[in-house]
Amino acid sequence: MLYAEPETTRFLAAVQRLKLQQRRKERLTRQAKQRVRMAQRKTREC
Repeated sequence: MLYAEPETTRFLAAVQRLKLQQRRKERLTRQAKQRVRMAQRKTREC
């Protein structure tokens, strides 16, 4: 049983941190893709 263990709060905190890191990484990836698209548009316009 996981929830009876004293380390449960630490485990949940670790999970929360992982989720946060994942969201941050996804956001950065999305921003990078947007920058690439913008750069491609600019080169096509010239």
